[in-house]
Amino acid sequence: RGWMTGLLVADGTHYLQWLEGPSAGVGTLMRAIARDRRHDQVEVIADTPVAARRFAGWELRLATEGAPRADCPSLHLPGRLVAGLWADAGQEPELMGSLGTNPYGRDARRVAAPPAEQAVLDALLTALADPATGLDSLTPREGARRHFATLIEPAARRLGDLWMRDALSEAEVTIMLGRMQSWVRHLAQRERVPRLRADAPHVLVAPLPGEIHTLGAVLATEWLWLSGWQHEFDIFASDAALCARLAHAPHDVLDLSLSPAFHRLDEAEALRRRLATFRAASCNRALRIRLSGRLFAGQPWLAGLVGADAVADGCEGVDAALARLVAG
Repeated sequence: RGWMTGLLVADGTHYLQWLEGPSAGVGTLMRAIARDRRHDQVEVIADTPVAARRFAGWELRLATEGAPRADCPSLHLPGRLVAGLWADAGQEPELMGSLGTNPYGRDARRVAAPPAEQAVLDALLTALADPATGLDSLTPREGARRHFATLIEPAARRLGDLWMRDALSEAEVTIMLGRMQSWVRHLAQRERVPRLRADAPHVLVAPLPGEIHTLGAVLATEWLWLSGWQHEFDIFASDAALCARLAHAPHDVLDLSLSPAFHRLDEAEALRRRLATFRAASCNRALRIRLSGRLFAGQPWLAGLVGADAVADGCEGVDAALARLVAG
């Protein structure tokens, strides 16, 4: 039924299903489910219009705790998420919906910043937007790397919030992120670079091909550099170009970034296929892939959804995270 898409969550005894499609089609399918004698105690938790499909391209995907079966490809869900679905019926539509295209405002990290923090971030953005503002005037005396996570990433998220309210255009957000990227480079140049670690894994850092916002990758590469990690940074014009690099260089980890300002994910299944292509192309069959971006704030289980080994919402502690990833 190509006109119906959705997700089925199962734990062996209980089932939760998200169905989406034309209203008449959903109604027809629900009546068929209710008539099927294999189903018992069918209950409709929510029935409401949505602006867009959250599982576009998925005729039906099974999500279950544990490894996927060979005869039924599935998404892995952590037990606590499955348990949470059964424990609180009121949160079921929100949690299941977040497994798809991840609508805005679904976790605590994405709510608006407190007014005092907003004022600080807005003042910083105003200064950055003025070409006459010298980067030296914005640079702290010490501990520059700490400000990657405490100032720069929150400011990037603030840009995304302003865009959501139509206060800024996407072009303006992109220009501002570019200005912030220059500031990151300026901050890093003022820090003392430690001796390079000989035992550090070989890491390739890059924005996901097609992602126009490269700030997240720049933050990650500067954090690694200031941690004594020798690594590579590049921007690839296409998936094919990235695959070609992976085929000829034995990287231990591929660290890819999405936008630090927006929490957009057009199609989780498409991203999953892309990551699988990168793994297949790599000359290192043990390649680990980490994704970062605002999309993943507070949602580590999204790693299984998109086929990554780990996800994070920012650059803080990326060196320790990658070391654990390789060791595990």
